[in-house]
Amino acid sequence: MVEIEAKKTSDVWDLVPISKIKICWLVIAALLSSVGCAVLMDKIGFLYELPLEFVEMPMNPNDAYMARYKVAFREMLSGNYTVQFATFGALLGLAIGAVGAAKNRVLSIAAGTIGGAIGGALFAAIGGFLLGLLAAFFIDINWETLRLIGFQVDPFVQTTVLQCLIWGCIGIGIGVGCTLPEFSLARIAKGIQGGLLGGLLAGVTHSVVAAILFSGTSAINFVPENPTERMVWAAICGVGICLGLLFFLANPSRQIRNIPKGN
Repeated sequence: MVEIEAKKTSDVWDLVPISKIKICWLVIAALLSSVGCAVLMDKIGFLYELPLEFVEMPMNPNDAYMARYKVAFREMLSGNYTVQFATFGALLGLAIGAVGAAKNRVLSIAAGTIGGAIGGALFAAIGGFLLGLLAAFFIDINWETLRLIGFQVDPFVQTTVLQCLIWGCIGIGIGVGCTLPEFSLARIAKGIQGGLLGGLLAGVTHSVVAAILFSGTSAINFVPENPTERMVWAAICGVGICLGLLFFLANPSRQIRNIPKGN
């Protein structure tokens, strides 16, 4: 006779009553760090600006002038997005990196937190730089991709795809960074999956919410200009990534264990 025993387990913590409270605290930490980063962005502003010669464009600029303008515009966007998103990735990774800790120990939690901050900042910087290049291209042709793929794509769709790209990068970075200290390929793979899922959820959710609550212009901005809209954007994206990581790294599952029953 074999007795089937069902036991709940968690990838991050042993199932004790306080575990759900810890998960709630992680979501709150993601929310607070996101709002804090939105405020920080407002204080820092844009570190990179267009050179003075491009502040007021002439009535009929020649080809050489426009070529220099496109380069300066691309460098400005890439520089600002790199700094802004790297800051966001670092703060968010610092807030929720503990989700990657396989054991409820001080060293494991500290390693996950530091790794999440480093991974989030690194991948967010790379994603922000690429976003600046892509944004410069799309804005340069008035949000039309006719020359690229043969038909016009709605600006809202393009922005949503690029939002998913940048937040997917940030989520993957945090997922890799916070699980790497465990030296487990299985957990790193879960971190990547969770971060990517959270990034996609964040990008789509923000675009839909922005289109409903804000203006059409705000809905296609990668970083909202209005402080209130920026806080909503940051909160949605930060919590989205946190939920994606929690789903893969802290989702309780049932394990079936066969226990031979003695005579």
